This record gives sequence, C-alpha cells and structure tokens, in this order.
Amino acid sequence: FSVAMQSLLLVLAACLASASLAALSVELGVDPAKLSHYTAAEFTCHDGSQKLPLSAINDDYCDCSDGSDEPGTSACSNGFFFCTNRGHESKNIFSSRVNDGICDCCDGTDEYAGVVKCSDRCMEEGQEKRNDLNRFIESQEKGLAKRGEYIEIAAKVKEEALARKAELDAQITEKEAVLNEMTLKKENLERIVEEEKEARRQLDEANAAAKEAAQEAERAALQAENEARTLEAADDGSGGLEAAAAAPGEAAAAP
Repeated sequence: FSVAMQSLLLVLAACLASASLAALSVELGVDPAKLSHYTAAEFTCHDGSQKLPLSAINDDYCDCSDGSDEPGTSACSNGFFFCTNRGHESKNIFSSRVNDGICDCCDGTDEYAGVVKCSDRCMEEGQEKRNDLNRFIESQEKGLAKRGEYIEIAAKVKEEALARKAELDAQITEKEAVLNEMTLKKENLERIVEEEKEARRQLDEANAAAKEAAQEAERAALQAENEARTLEAADDGSGGLEAAAAAPGEAAAAP
C-alpha cells in the first residue's frame, strides 16, 4: 500500500476504535499488579493528581497527567499498555503503540481495532525462550551433580586426612612417651655418674688421709724408738756416745 492508503487505514482504525470505546473493559491493557487501582469505586491517577469515575478509564481521553487512566488506548502518549503474552514473557509497551498498525505484543492484543490482524505468536516465540531455560536448567543440574561429586570426593579426602592425622597423633604420643622414658633414663644415668664421681672423690680423700696418717704414725714410732734408745743409754752409762752419735743419723734416715 501507499503511504496515503496506510494513513487512511490508521484513521479508519482510530474511528472504529473510538466507536467501540464504550465496549472497552476498564481492565484492558492494565498490568495485573496494578489491577486493584482500576476495580475500586473510583480511580485515582497513579501520580495522585486527581480522582476519576471508572467511566473515565479507557474512554480515549487523557485525564491523568501520567496517562494512567488510558492503559488500553493511545490517548496518552506517556501511558503503558500491558501485553499478557501468554506462553511468552509479559511486557509493557507505550500506549501510543496501541492500534498503530504494528503488532507489538506477540499475542496481538495491542491491535484490537482490526487495522491489522495479529496472530498469536507467543507460544512460537516463547518456545526458544523455554528451550534456553531448559538448557540452562539442564546445565545447572549437571553442575549440581558435578558439585555433588566434588563434595563426596572432598568428604572422602577429609575423612582420610582426619584418619591420617589421628594416626600421626598416636605416633607422636608414642614417640613422646619413648622420649620421656629416655630422658628419665638419661637423668638417672647422669645422677649415677655424679654419685660415682662423688664416691671416687671421697675415696681419694680417704686414701690420702690414710696415707698421711700412716706416714705420721711411722714418724712417731721412729721418734719413740730413738727416744727409748737415748734413755736406755743414759741409764746404763755405756754406749751413750755411740747412741748419741747414732741417733741423729737414724733420725735423718726417717722420712
């Protein structure tokens, strides 16, 4: 078609849409999350600028400055039309795209005036999305399975490490007991060596004292013997000179 013909069709569509506005539901183009705003006794603009009767909803006249009173028509350029897109992803489009001759919603609900006939493509378009999601879920499940394997391996490694640690702890305890026993034996041997050294020192001192006492006794005996001879020579008057002369020599012979 020529541009003029397309424009004419759009005008006719607008006229048809205006003629059928009385039959439009107040819920047309409404996001389900905001549906309660459109089913109350009266409607309040989302920006709170004013209150309207429900008859003003989708009447093809823009009453609210935020365009919230015309979710199902193109009267407000800043409003939004909710595409349900069952079987695919729901989305909001600018309400200015409603009945503009272009199928923006995959379910075709934005072109209800009939200027163009929009087939429902949501299941087809959503299939690839679902395939991607299934592939993602499958990869996640594989990842979780692999993670489970890693957890199992890690648990086994941890168990083996704990068992090895317990074994090493037992060996350390055993070695410490042996070391303590050897240390005690060493200390006992050192004590015995010290006692033997002390005994030898005392024995050496006793031997030295005994030797000195024997020498002193021998000297005392010689001195007594010499004194006895001198007295004997003096008593009988004979050999006094010989005894007197011999005494110094004998005395000198004594150590």
